[in-house]
Amino acid sequence: MSNDSSEKMKEEDLHPLLSGLVGEWEGVTTVQFGAESPILTDKTSGTMRLMLDGRFILHEYRGSVDGKPHSGAAIYGYNTATKQFESAWVDSFHNGDGIMFSKGEAGESFSVVGHYSIDLGNGEGEVSYGWRTMIEIVSKDKVIIRMDNLAPDGSKDGGAETTYSRIR
Repeated sequence: MSNDSSEKMKEEDLHPLLSGLVGEWEGVTTVQFGAESPILTDKTSGTMRLMLDGRFILHEYRGSVDGKPHSGAAIYGYNTATKQFESAWVDSFHNGDGIMFSKGEAGESFSVVGHYSIDLGNGEGEVSYGWRTMIEIVSKDKVIIRMDNLAPDGSKDGGAETTYSRIR
């Protein structure tokens, strides 16, 4: 691959929506484990930086839920071959030791969906849930990351929302 082709590929790989996320952020995260559960709120801080020659953005964050500290990381990207947004997410609170892979159609906003299974514990096997992550860039200094837990029937069943303000 020529150097000109490589440069063109790098410019096209990171969707313009994602490049505006680079920086250091502070904010508040709310978590709700289901429609009937209380809403928990706590402070969160994060850093978003480009990686792999600007093809992806890495979001690392730390905060707490119900007084318990946690941290996590997500890699976001735009796959030019499939024309889809993609992410890989790990988190010490939500995911245990699993990696959630998600993807979604390209559009005016970033939205991806991944899936996970839970064992019902009653001998009937596992049930698949969805996890939708949406990033809304409100302004160059304000970002909202919404994560909806999707029940097997597709309805929203709790989730989390982080509202970030840029500090650098």
